[in-house]
Amino acid sequence: MSLMEDRTGEPRSRLDGHHPLNSIGVERQDFFRCYPLAQRPTEVPGYKEWHHFIVYAPGLRLLVNFNLAEARRAPAKAMGPSELAARLIVIADTGDWQGDIEDYSQHEVAVVPGALSARFGDNAMWFDQGVYHVQVRLRNGAIAAQLRLTPLTQPLLSNHIQLAPGGELSWLILPRLEVNGSVSVNGRRVELNRALGYHDHNWGRFDWGSDFAWEWGSIIPNRPDNPWTAVYVRMSNRRRSSVATQGLFIWHGERFYRAFQDDDLHVSLEGSKLMPAVPKLPRLMGLLAPGTCTGVPKRVVAFAKKGSDEVLMTFTTRSVSQVVIPDETSTSSTTSLNEAIGFVDLSGTMGGRPIEMEGSGVFEFIRS
Repeated sequence: MSLMEDRTGEPRSRLDGHHPLNSIGVERQDFFRCYPLAQRPTEVPGYKEWHHFIVYAPGLRLLVNFNLAEARRAPAKAMGPSELAARLIVIADTGDWQGDIEDYSQHEVAVVPGALSARFGDNAMWFDQGVYHVQVRLRNGAIAAQLRLTPLTQPLLSNHIQLAPGGELSWLILPRLEVNGSVSVNGRRVELNRALGYHDHNWGRFDWGSDFAWEWGSIIPNRPDNPWTAVYVRMSNRRRSSVATQGLFIWHGERFYRAFQDDDLHVSLEGSKLMPAVPKLPRLMGLLAPGTCTGVPKRVVAFAKKGSDEVLMTFTTRSVSQVVIPDETSTSSTTSLNEAIGFVDLSGTMGGRPIEMEGSGVFEFIRS
C-alpha cells in the first residue's frame, strides 16, 4: 500500500507537494488528535500518539519524544474510560549515549485537545507564533534543554498508513527546522545558534508486537546553506520478508520537491552494525533484551528513479542505542526501536537540477 493511498475514504495528503495542506499553517495540522482518552471510552483499543524532535548540532544529537498511549485495561473495565500512559523519552549522543525514559501519572499531565500544547510534569512543549518551544529536564538532571524550533520547510501529512490488520498510523513530517536555545548533558552546556532540527507527529491505533516493522530516517545537510533535505521511510511485515510501502521524500529550500515511492525505489541493507555494547532504555529492559545484536545494517543504500530523475541515498551507521518496548501481543517478547546515528550522502539529478549533499542522519529501525 502506497503512503499516498487511503482506503478509508477519509481526507488524505498526497505526498507530492501540491496538496492544499502544504500551504496552510502548521497550527492547522499539528495538533493533538485524541486526548483526553481518559474522559471517554474508545471503540478500538491501542491508541498511541507522540511528538518527536531531533536536534543536529556539532558534537551533539538530541532526541526528545513526548509520548501518550492508551493503557491496557482489564476486561471488566473494557467499556469504561481509557487510562493514559504518558512517557517522556530524552536521549543525547555526545560521543556516547546518555538519556532516560520517564513515566508520568495522569495528574502530572496536561494536554490541550485540538491544539499543540502539553505538559508532562515540569517538561513542556507548545507552538506559539510560528515557533515550537520545548523545555525538558530529566529527573536525574543528566540532560536538560530549552529549545525554540522554527519550521523551515512545508509539512507533509500522510493519513491512515496500514501497519498490520486492524492497525494504522498517521504521520506529519516537518523535516527541517532552525533550532536556537541550549542543551546541557552531564553538566556540559551546548549553546544552539541556528542549528538544524527535525520534527514529526504520529498518531494511530496498533499493538506493539503486531505483524509490522518500519524504518525511517531524517536526513539533514552538514552545511546550513545547502538547500536539500530528505526523509526516508520503509514499512514491512515484522519478519521484514515483505515490504508494504517505501519512500524517499525530498525538499529543496522550503518547498517539497519530489516523492519517490514503492517501485521508484530500490533499497539495499548492507552488513550488520556491530557494537561492543548497546545502550538500552529503560535500563531495566536490558535484562529482558540483553546482548548487542540490533539488526541495524552498516549501510542503507536507496536508489530512486522516476522518469529522468535519479537519486542515490547512502546512510552509514556510526552508533546505535535501543528503546526496548514490551510487546502488547505477548508477555514473552519485546520490540526494539533502534536509534541509529550516522553519515548520509545524497546525489543525483531531479528536473535537470543536480543534487549534492553530504549530511547527517538519525534513522530508526524497528526490530523484534
